[in-house]
Amino acid sequence: MHLFVLLKGVDNLAKNPGKKFEDNIKQSCNKKNIFFYRIKDVYIPYHIPQKLRQQIKVPINEYDNFIFGKGHLFPCELKSTGQKSFSFDEKIIKNHQINNLLKASQYEQIIPGFIFNFRNYENKTYFIHINDFVDFKNKAERKSIPMDICEEFGIEIENEIKKTNYFYYIEEFINKAIEKYK
Repeated sequence: MHLFVLLKGVDNLAKNPGKKFEDNIKQSCNKKNIFFYRIKDVYIPYHIPQKLRQQIKVPINEYDNFIFGKGHLFPCELKSTGQKSFSFDEKIIKNHQINNLLKASQYEQIIPGFIFNFRNYENKTYFIHINDFVDFKNKAERKSIPMDICEEFGIEIENEIKKTNYFYYIEEFINKAIEKYK
């Protein structure tokens, strides 16, 4: 039975590139002894009757995870796409994520933001501070944040492919982010 659950988990990573991206970030942190904590999502199984499902209170995560390094905490929302931009649509970037990252930005030594991964474009990956994201979103006359804007305003998180998974240079990213946002 345990083997089935394990294989099912591995299969889920293969089917969901966003989960694989998150796992690659986590593994990259672990290899460099950088603290990473993924906040677990809570799901109500579909086989539970709708009437009962409506009565179950499920907490909504403020964001995906925490990365901690060099005395700084990075609350992050990770997003991965095969497209060249991320839609501002509520299904993709939720208002509560934006609001909670903004709240976190009020504290010293906390650098909150989005990590955007453009997997079909050389796996380009950028950290966008929440304040820069909100400024762009409020001023833009568009409904998405494109890769070139992420490149302009963000910090690129360098990475390289290792057989089938990517290794992300998180330590270098942390150094750049602390320098830019201190």
